[in-house]
Amino acid sequence: MNLNEKPLTQKSNYGIEPVNNTIFGLNSNFSTEVPFLTRLANKLPNIDTDVPSNLSVRGEVAFLSPGSPKNADFQGETTTYLDDFEGAQSLIDIRSFLGWSMASPPLEYMTGNNSLESGYGRAKMAWYTVDPIFYSNQRPSALNDNDISTNETRRIYIQDVFNQDVSARTDFSTKYLGYCILSKCKRAL
Repeated sequence: MNLNEKPLTQKSNYGIEPVNNTIFGLNSNFSTEVPFLTRLANKLPNIDTDVPSNLSVRGEVAFLSPGSPKNADFQGETTTYLDDFEGAQSLIDIRSFLGWSMASPPLEYMTGNNSLESGYGRAKMAWYTVDPIFYSNQRPSALNDNDISTNETRRIYIQDVFNQDVSARTDFSTKYLGYCILSKCKRAL
């Protein structure tokens, strides 16, 4: 079986590369009567059977041969473009914590070997959002206006970021990032 995708252009973007995959498979089934097993079972005490014994063997093997279409190759190798430098836009959302992963620690904190100890100087990060209920009259009674007015918890309005004249005081969803580097904790918006 073969799946061959033909790209619209020779430039394929990262994550949506065309494929030319071939799957080879073999499925086999073998069954035969074995009268020897019936006679052997009849030699056991209190067993007398006339049903013939069967031996069945089933097997399946599959192999995937990955490839790429010929018109997506550049000098015999598959080529993927991270940016085509032609004004194309690809949206990468950096607001979600799922888009981030651990990076290597800075060189100043490397211990020289590739053990887990080399990552001990890595920053600890925490993504969070402040629930809108804290800005309403339904917030818990233990919180006051001062608690939700610090830079770490205050509501951010469009006017605060873009300095534009907007008729209504509209806020927008923000993600906060708290990080600690060697016991120095900071928060960023």
